[in-house]
Amino acid sequence: MSRQAGLRKIAEMAANYCVKLPESERYARGVGQFVVLPRLDDGGKRILVLPKMQLSQKFTRFENRSWPEDLVNRNKLGVISPELKAFLCNMPSLNAEHVSGPEYYYEDGFRKVEPYFATYRSVAQSNVWPGVDKPLINFLGDRFSSSPRGLLELEVECGQIAVNLKKVPLDYMIRQGDVITRTAHFHETPVLDRKLNIIHDGDDLLVVDKPPSWPVHSCGNFRFNSLLYILTKEFGYRDLRPVHRLDRLTSGIIMLAKGKNSAAKYQKMLARCTVQKVYLALVEGKFDRSHLVHSTPLSSHRVTKKVAISTKEKSAITEFKTLEYFPRQNYTLVECRPITGRTHQIRLHLQELGHPIVNDFLYGTGKSSFYESTPEKRESIENIIRAMKAQREADNAAKLHSDNSKVMTASDINEDKTVEQVRTLLEQRFSKHDFCLKCQFPQLLIQSKDPKYICLHSYRYSVGDLQFQSSLPPWIQELK
Repeated sequence: MSRQAGLRKIAEMAANYCVKLPESERYARGVGQFVVLPRLDDGGKRILVLPKMQLSQKFTRFENRSWPEDLVNRNKLGVISPELKAFLCNMPSLNAEHVSGPEYYYEDGFRKVEPYFATYRSVAQSNVWPGVDKPLINFLGDRFSSSPRGLLELEVECGQIAVNLKKVPLDYMIRQGDVITRTAHFHETPVLDRKLNIIHDGDDLLVVDKPPSWPVHSCGNFRFNSLLYILTKEFGYRDLRPVHRLDRLTSGIIMLAKGKNSAAKYQKMLARCTVQKVYLALVEGKFDRSHLVHSTPLSSHRVTKKVAISTKEKSAITEFKTLEYFPRQNYTLVECRPITGRTHQIRLHLQELGHPIVNDFLYGTGKSSFYESTPEKRESIENIIRAMKAQREADNAAKLHSDNSKVMTASDINEDKTVEQVRTLLEQRFSKHDFCLKCQFPQLLIQSKDPKYICLHSYRYSVGDLQFQSSLPPWIQELK
């Protein structure tokens, strides 16, 4: 069999897996997928819990190879296997976990996801935030800025956080190419419970009106609560690929190609044709210029209120037109036409003009915390973390750590136990995790009353002969 034929065969096998979850895999609420395997020692059963991990094109650096930096960059931090190459080149961007697993539920105006175990994966690179040549605990503090430092320290000590699949000390110096994994009990951030409107559904293109607060793809604290997952799980679409960007907090038009070939087609079209984008923004104050072209170059954008990413300075041009002023709120509705496409271009230009977008917590006066924080709550969190550490020390002193690892493999399960009994056991033992802060302190899951969006909406999109327009966003109706 030729190499190409072998790659095609692997691709076909992976495609079949992506369509249907194997019968050997099951799902436990609050835990995740698991597999029941035979025990070789006593003929009983063993349970393997499968934490979810996103596929990445940044590959693990092998410990037994000394890669010079030029080879590290050339080989994308490692060696790609034929199987992974076939998957990346030929496979859909979604797999079986998208259509089986955590269920959505709706509460207080939010779309929520049942918790589950998941694994975050970061590859340390000198030119990508949070960088290299720093202690592990500092890297983690930057990478997971919303997690208390004490919790990160505990997860490192427990082995939930590893570097190159090995347990390392807190002062381990992060190097170029290190792969940092964090396995944790995952509580996704809720998104607004809004209707998803489909604007166009063609043979090779889907255009939708994305609700605010929904990320387009999985990122950060969002996986199942993302547009691509929801379209797959609830609408049955497979292998959708974004043609252009749209921020999580921004609502409006997003174009999604159906399949790899369609994505290449529309991305070439975007590069070749004239693209006209029209956004609606509600800004603070009276925007007293009826028409304005702003052309300040941009060289950075914010990740958080305190952290900004610097890039090479590039030209940026945005055309603004005043539509309506609302004196009671002292807000102005502005039409924005970005001529260039820089990250956060409209938000940055409006901030420079002294009229930040309403609710914009990065560049304006909006509040950045999804969860309300008070001194009392912060003190409660620190007390819980101290109690977790004390429990960990007590377990070590009693030499129970190895027994805990046996519990994860369910050594007390015999062959007479059914899958339903195994599922019940997992849900009872692990759906409330001992070292999960949100399990131990449910008040963290109470949402603040702050808006979960910024008043910026992708209203009209034209590419060549294709023209799409969305409905007006709800925040405009609320001003009337």
